[in-house]
Amino acid sequence: MLRWQEKGFSSKGSGTKQVAEFPHSMSALNPRTAYYAIFLLISSPVLAGPVLVPGAGEDSRIVQDSDMDYWLDPSKQVSYENVQGRSFSPRNGQGTGFGLTREAVWIRFTLRAGDADSRWLLQFGHPLYDELDVYLSNGQSFSTGRGRSLDSRPVEHSTFVLPVRLQAGETVVVYARATSGDSIKFPVQIWEPEAFYRNTAQLRLVTGLYYGGILIIFFYNLLLYISLRDRVYLSYSAYLISILFFMASEMGLINLAGLGYIPYLAERSVPLGMSLSLIFLGSFILEFLGPRKYAPGLHKTILVYSALFLLLLPLSLIPDYIFAVIAGMILVVTFIPVLFITAWKGTRAGFRPARVFLISWSGMLIGVLIFAASVPGWIPTNIVTRMAIPAGLVFQVVLLSLGLADRIRELNADLKKEREDLEQQKTNLQTALAEATSTASELHELATEQNDLVEQLSGMSSDQAAASEEVAASIEGLTDVTARIHRSMEGQASAGQEMQGRVGELRSAHEAVIQTSEQSNQSVENMKGVFSDVSNHLKMLQNQIAEIERGGRSIADLVKVIGEITEKVNMLSLNASIEAARAGEYGRGFEVVADEVGKLAEQTSGRSREISARVEQIQKSILGGARSADTTVQFVERLAQDIQKVQQSLSEMGGSVQEQNKVVDVLEKHTIQLNQKSREIAVEASEQLASMQEGRATIRRISDMAASLNEANQKLGAISERLRTGAENLAARIRN
Repeated sequence: MLRWQEKGFSSKGSGTKQVAEFPHSMSALNPRTAYYAIFLLISSPVLAGPVLVPGAGEDSRIVQDSDMDYWLDPSKQVSYENVQGRSFSPRNGQGTGFGLTREAVWIRFTLRAGDADSRWLLQFGHPLYDELDVYLSNGQSFSTGRGRSLDSRPVEHSTFVLPVRLQAGETVVVYARATSGDSIKFPVQIWEPEAFYRNTAQLRLVTGLYYGGILIIFFYNLLLYISLRDRVYLSYSAYLISILFFMASEMGLINLAGLGYIPYLAERSVPLGMSLSLIFLGSFILEFLGPRKYAPGLHKTILVYSALFLLLLPLSLIPDYIFAVIAGMILVVTFIPVLFITAWKGTRAGFRPARVFLISWSGMLIGVLIFAASVPGWIPTNIVTRMAIPAGLVFQVVLLSLGLADRIRELNADLKKEREDLEQQKTNLQTALAEATSTASELHELATEQNDLVEQLSGMSSDQAAASEEVAASIEGLTDVTARIHRSMEGQASAGQEMQGRVGELRSAHEAVIQTSEQSNQSVENMKGVFSDVSNHLKMLQNQIAEIERGGRSIADLVKVIGEITEKVNMLSLNASIEAARAGEYGRGFEVVADEVGKLAEQTSGRSREISARVEQIQKSILGGARSADTTVQFVERLAQDIQKVQQSLSEMGGSVQEQNKVVDVLEKHTIQLNQKSREIAVEASEQLASMQEGRATIRRISDMAASLNEANQKLGAISERLRTGAENLAARIRN
């Protein structure tokens, strides 16, 4: 049954719905009907021509723009009673669309009935009215729209269908007022009821097949996501369900699905569906095309657009949501070039699914452009404009499904290639395992050899440390001996100075008795020659000592030299004593000096023996000094023979003071040389002491380095042990 037959008609402003009773005679006309009739007669010259209801054999008749007049109400407050006095403008040639407007749009057209009373369905085919108020001059009125509950619709339909009754030959003026945050159009059509429901049944069948097919694709991709866990299928499923929501909102079907009972959301269903579609479209493009690989700049651009699409979602919920619609249209218009450029670059990069994406969106773009052109009224609204997006979507869904299937094929090809790569890697891995087994064995052998080497190095380091300690102890002892020699040489230098003073006194005594010493001059001259040889040999010994000093650390030779010099001084002292004895009374002073020199020589000899005893351990390493000492001993023996001759000569000369004076000169000379030699020995002993101290510090550093080396060797041994253990474990794992 027709819903309007069950509900009857509602009069605007009445709180209840009543069944309308149609008058059959003029006597039954109420005052309001009479008023409308009078107004119709008065205003008929300015109204557009009447629209005849469908005749016999016709299902419907369309109200053309030439049949309409319109008036815009910026305040949205003008009532039906007041609008009748307004000056309407003809709509002829301008189409029935008014585009996006914030004004209330009034239209006016005339219906003329046929020869019999009849019932008709007046369809306002645009489903996006927020408010739709329709007034007929015969007293019928309707108030409906998305902004009102679904119960306000006399006929449950995606558009707004109003049941009207016309008497035979009656002419009725129809006023319609519409407001919307979307576009406003007036595709008005008057239907014969049976034809309308027959047409509606056919459309619902087609619509059901259409939406059912897309839902099947939605669930198919959702199952693919659950199976493959590839986010591209989830993004595509979300895009499909959101675009279905958007189209159902555009076609008014979403209100019949239950949203019509929530007027606030029903009014904003289009921008909500548009924002959701754009959000998931951006996600799908990023997942499907993957522009990050070949167009990173476009990837960032799409991310920016995705953020703007997200902002569009809360903007859709504001009271004046027309701004969300405008913003959405701007974003769509600017995003489409980005979309196509991304797909084109993907195609250029050799990504096959991008080609399918480009073709599918070309068809969808045509549908979007056709629909967008109908929104502001650039092209008339008809079945083509209404089905442009659904048809484009079908084309897109089919091709994208093929693209996803092709993507699966490519994934299978990639999997096959990866399987082949894995087989190759398996072969390579087996080869690598064999090499690793061999390497592990070699590492084990190397670790064992390294461990043995570490043990040897550790033993050598320990021996080196012990030897360094012993050398350090020896150097410390030698340093003490050198220090004592240094102090002894300083004392000997002082004694030499004292001896030099006494020799001066002896010279003075010889000058007093020079007249009585002429007989000994010849013997002294001979002794001079002998002492000249002694002087030359001493110079040779001095050169040898210098060589020993330059060789460093040869203290034993210096001690022997000191002993030899001491013996020579002792011999000189003995010779001087003999000469002094021969001189008699005149030689007593010289004898005293000779005794003092002898005592000094004995002291020096004692100290030398003490030093020699202390450095006895070092003498074995000073072979050159020993040889020089032997030579010096031979020379001393020869010198003793010469001195014996001198003694005989002096005995013969009878204490010649002249020769004694020469002997004193020689003695003074040797005393000076001995003094200088003592000082040189003291300086060399000081330098030797500093060198030995430095050597002791060096030995200590060597000992510390040996200890550090030993510790490092121990660590290296631990590393070698770990390396050997790791090699064994690696070999065991490879075998397992």
